[in-house]
Amino acid sequence: MASAQRRARVGPALAVLPALLFAPLPFAPAEGADGSPVSAEARRLIRDELQGQVALDHVWQLSTWDRTSTTEGFHRAVEYMRAEAAKAGLEDIQVIRYPADGKSRILDTYTASWAWRLGGGSLTYADSGEPVCRYLDVPTCIVKYSSGVDAAAELVDVGTGLDEAEWAGKDVDGKLVLASSTASSVFAFAEGRFDILGVVSHWGNYLPDRSPFPDQVAWQAVPQSLDPRRSAFSISKRMAAELKRRLERGPVRLHARIDADLEDGEYEILSAAIRGTDLAEEEVLVIAHLNHHRPGANDNASGSGLSLEVARVLRRLIERDLLAPRRTVRFLWVPEHRGTQIFLHLDREWGSRGVAVLNNDMVGADQAESGAIFQLTRTPGFRPSYLPDLVKSLLDEVAREQYRSRWGSRNPFHFEEVAYSGVISDHAHFVDSTVAVPAVMLGTFPDNFYHSNEDTADHVDATTLMRAGYVTAAAAAFLADAGAGDTVPLAQLVWGASAARFSTALATALNRLGTATEPDAVWRVEDNRLRHMARNAVESVGSVRRLGASPAGERRISRLEEALQQQAVAGRGLLRRTYVDEATQRGLPAASETAPTATAAGSRVPVRTFFGTLRFAFVLERLPESRRKWYGQGGLNGMRRDAILNYADGRRTAAEIRDAVTADLGAVELAGVLRFLEDLVSVDLMQWRD
Repeated sequence: MASAQRRARVGPALAVLPALLFAPLPFAPAEGADGSPVSAEARRLIRDELQGQVALDHVWQLSTWDRTSTTEGFHRAVEYMRAEAAKAGLEDIQVIRYPADGKSRILDTYTASWAWRLGGGSLTYADSGEPVCRYLDVPTCIVKYSSGVDAAAELVDVGTGLDEAEWAGKDVDGKLVLASSTASSVFAFAEGRFDILGVVSHWGNYLPDRSPFPDQVAWQAVPQSLDPRRSAFSISKRMAAELKRRLERGPVRLHARIDADLEDGEYEILSAAIRGTDLAEEEVLVIAHLNHHRPGANDNASGSGLSLEVARVLRRLIERDLLAPRRTVRFLWVPEHRGTQIFLHLDREWGSRGVAVLNNDMVGADQAESGAIFQLTRTPGFRPSYLPDLVKSLLDEVAREQYRSRWGSRNPFHFEEVAYSGVISDHAHFVDSTVAVPAVMLGTFPDNFYHSNEDTADHVDATTLMRAGYVTAAAAAFLADAGAGDTVPLAQLVWGASAARFSTALATALNRLGTATEPDAVWRVEDNRLRHMARNAVESVGSVRRLGASPAGERRISRLEEALQQQAVAGRGLLRRTYVDEATQRGLPAASETAPTATAAGSRVPVRTFFGTLRFAFVLERLPESRRKWYGQGGLNGMRRDAILNYADGRRTAAEIRDAVTADLGAVELAGVLRFLEDLVSVDLMQWRD
């Protein structure tokens, strides 16, 4: 390990972030004039070195390719990123390849998709050849995974495409149907009912009011299928209105041409690293998905290009002897979800070495143009960690100082914390209990141009990229170098944030109790929530031990945990006394503090027997129809299923899992938890502990 004189140790004596940044540096580590423990010169160095415009240049380049996974465009993007990673001085650069053959197993419940070969396509008027849409002009007009087609057919308007009445009396067999719903949902509705040639969809891409964006063409996908074949086009609202006007005047025939097929191919995952020193086997991971339609600028050329710029900055600091990270910082550029699943499939022990994951997904939107809010997605309730508060403190600094790129906008920075929302991006695969590494996501959402042909680089802002890069680089550098001297200040940061969240939740609970028509039910719900919030807080503080702790530091961390436990006892006691007062004033008996005894079924302890996140279709495919039907009728949504799986840690009973999921996501019945667990047992993904 390099000496303190030749590098910037990232972190001793830190009370709050941004003090968790490159300290002490070779220049004075004394408190700056603005009160920050990190000198103004140190922070200037970091800001000046990280250039949002450099990241934006990568965005412009990447957005010239259709980066759909397994395609030639994706391969070109990988080769570009590999060359740039080498220029940045990264080490261990390798492209990991895995079959995309429609049959290879990934993790325990996923199967590889086929490669999709797309040579282009168009939708034109059959009589004149006038284009409705062309892949050459608007790549999103060809729906992902569409089957090849070359045929002329009449167009039939079926409204939303999801109502029997809209199809009634219409001859649609062998014809193209015009619908406002997604192509995939229209195919699902038509299958077994009608033999349509294809779908022309003018779906509105998540936003209900598309009037400001009449020429926006939504990115869509249909399930891969050799039989039945599914050919589909996505068009704008303006073009849909023109087709409807022509249909009012008489029949409309269109020529549908898509040069596409499903075939054997391969996934590509680009991995590169900055090797650590004495703790090189431990890894901090910076990840971004590289795939998407063309242009796919904010989603997610922004995250990919920014991660490359973060890597360049960290290498630059190392070259100038300002940083010598103890842990390895690994950078991954992946096909979203599949690439991460393959990475973990090929290295199932990575979780034992992984320290933290920073996922950059849509981090460059111009906040004024796109209407986006910068978001930090926290770790879920089943994966308590210091990481969200660490990253939030850096975002707080950016919001306070309003850092800007010299070449970007002067938009004010605003951000929000959002709760974990399931398997929506790559971070979700790391927080899964079989990997158990804390992971957060940075991103901008909602975005007026999301998943459309208008997600172009001119809507990406160098200032937003600079801000996201500053947070990512600072967090990665701290985590790569943190040791026993850094964990107490970090624990204190998490303790303060956790105590504040608990106090806010307690105030909300007291207010709800004061206005409740059924105080007994409200008390039980809120007491359960506070109990689990306290557990989460204590475990979040304790999670800093993963970075190391001295004996003295251990004692201080334990005291912080005890303080949170005492706060929880006092807070829940106050809630209880308030509830008893409310019940007494209304002449109602107060419910016992003792929880009802769990049933025999509720006392059973489930244990997972599979690795990685769950492809729920794997379960449904193996259940009898009588069991599958319940899920289609509203039984347990994906978020609740995901939480149940991850709370099933081999220690909690089914009733305790129910309580934890209810605290995080709202009421869930024990019967539903048990039904899901029994279904998993029946397909050999879960077992009951004897």
